[in-house]
Amino acid sequence: MGPRIGISPSVCRSCWGDRPRDCGSSRATWAAGELDPFVVLYLIESQGYSPEEVRRALCEESGLKGLSDGLSGDIPPLEEAAAQGNRDARLALDCFVYEVAKAVGALWVAGGGCDVLVFTGGIGERGAAIRSRVCERLVCLGVRIDQEGNAAASGETTISTDESSAQVIIVPTNEEIIVAQRIAEKMSSGE
Repeated sequence: MGPRIGISPSVCRSCWGDRPRDCGSSRATWAAGELDPFVVLYLIESQGYSPEEVRRALCEESGLKGLSDGLSGDIPPLEEAAAQGNRDARLALDCFVYEVAKAVGALWVAGGGCDVLVFTGGIGERGAAIRSRVCERLVCLGVRIDQEGNAAASGETTISTDESSAQVIIVPTNEEIIVAQRIAEKMSSGE
């Protein structure tokens, strides 16, 4: 199972090399995330929003930025502000961690367990505090990480302890290489 935690977080579960399935997305960083569709109608019909204003409100002013009262949609500035006592930044981070852990937990249960939990994406690779907080919420599923190893992690590495129910690893992302490989495959197959 792999939470890709970056600008647009997602969680996917795959089984022995099969295509990813049971994928979920948490747009908590940049967009409204789960949303009652009637909110859009309300904004247009009752508040006079144009479609562009709705798009801007949902995609640019919501998510972490909305939860932090406009402070930021990015994790590092929110972590810095939270460390200085900003309650809105703390709320945004708490909600973000909750949503990632909820997505991982849901796929964990739906899939009947998890052998390997892979953190990737910008925040997943470099966000030791976020990884730690997500894994703390997964203790009920038997996840255990080495906090010192997590804090010092660099590159591809394992951060779980021997007692963990799943191996927890960090894998750096190289999306450009993956895109180039897919293009080369399509070109060589004549598609």
